[in-house]
Amino acid sequence: MRILGLNHDMYISSAALIEDGRIIAAAPEERFMRAKLTRDFPANAIRFCLKEAGCRVKDTGRVQTVDKETNPRFYALIQEFKRIAGVPLLLNTSFNLNGEPIVCTPTDAIRTFYSCGLDVLVMGKYVVWKDDSMR
Repeated sequence: MRILGLNHDMYISSAALIEDGRIIAAAPEERFMRAKLTRDFPANAIRFCLKEAGCRVKDTGRVQTVDKETNPRFYALIQEFKRIAGVPLLLNTSFNLNGEPIVCTPTDAIRTFYSCGLDVLVMGKYVVWKDDSMR
């Protein structure tokens, strides 16, 4: 598995690409900007890491973690999914249909939900089921 790691914290922006636990490439953004302590998003460092690894952004995984104290509702959702499915992991992806823009409003979300193969839609504290027999 390839993981593209980003650091965009204060004045030090950088990127690193890891494959199966090994660092393939890493670079600070300032290396490409010719400026020290840049606040810029590390786009150049990302391009460098991907080129060094011979891959594209779509070939990488972007891992996100959830903290119980800062996001208790989403943490509880993951724990419930773990209880049901045995896996404490959710796939987070863009919510849109092929050829359409990413969903931005609750109305867009409901329209897209009823036009695709999903069974359940969760928006904040609201849960929408397509089929009542699945509850």
